[in-house]
Amino acid sequence: MVYVDSTIQSNYKKDMTNKARQTIKANLINTILSKNALQMDWKVIKDDFNSMYPNFFTSILIKGIQLSKKEEQLLLLETLHFNTNTMAKVLGVLPNTIYTSRYRLNKKLNNNTL
Repeated sequence: MVYVDSTIQSNYKKDMTNKARQTIKANLINTILSKNALQMDWKVIKDDFNSMYPNFFTSILIKGIQLSKKEEQLLLLETLHFNTNTMAKVLGVLPNTIYTSRYRLNKKLNNNTL
């Protein structure tokens, strides 16, 4: 699991009711799982994610942390509680790549939150 600052987590949880968030989350997960990596429209997926967690990526950006598109995708899937093998399948990479990317992302987030 990638470490995300608790202030970021608390900010994005305040903006939506649990029922609405669960509905959007279920639709988002179904959309992600129904497509392969080449068919994925990450802009639409990120927009849906942002409607569920409006301040999530903004809070990270405000802290001065620049994420690549791949890091955003990994963090999005991690936040939705996808397991390593599923993330690898969705992103079209090997599970070891997910482990390495997760380690580097965690290091990047921790270095900027201290």
